[in-house]
Amino acid sequence: MTVKLLGQFPITFSYYQFMVYDVSVDMPECEWTADHSNQGFARRQGTVCFAALLQWGSAHVDTFFGPYVPNDRHQRVIAVPFDTPTGRVIVQGMMEVYVAHTLFVPKGHYTLYAAQELVDEDEGQENICLFFHRLAEPAASSAIIKADATLVPPDRLLEDAKAIIQ
Repeated sequence: MTVKLLGQFPITFSYYQFMVYDVSVDMPECEWTADHSNQGFARRQGTVCFAALLQWGSAHVDTFFGPYVPNDRHQRVIAVPFDTPTGRVIVQGMMEVYVAHTLFVPKGHYTLYAAQELVDEDEGQENICLFFHRLAEPAASSAIIKADATLVPPDRLLEDAKAIIQ
């Protein structure tokens, strides 16, 4: 299967996280427990909050339609089930209230891979690659493909986070 570039853009992340969610999700933020933090993500239907490598900063994001392409520079790679009933997916930093990057993919089931690379810790910069690998059926579970030193995932990854209601 070939990999197609969907888009490239910068995001500003904060509180160690950024979000990927279907446009139909009203409140995409997820409640994090200690286990969610240790595994590097919190997810529920139509939304995933990924832990960034740094607490605050910016990232260059490359998004792809297709399977994950391994790269030795990636320090953390997490794969999660992701469904999009609308085909419109938003990628956003936690504090980017008026900024949202919308991607257009076919409606359906995916394994969403988030691959991260620290570029400059002092400047708060990282690179993020997101791969939307389309599936015929929903993916069964998440996986840590590559863990950096800060991840200490539980024996069984948590698959359902609660929404933060504001």
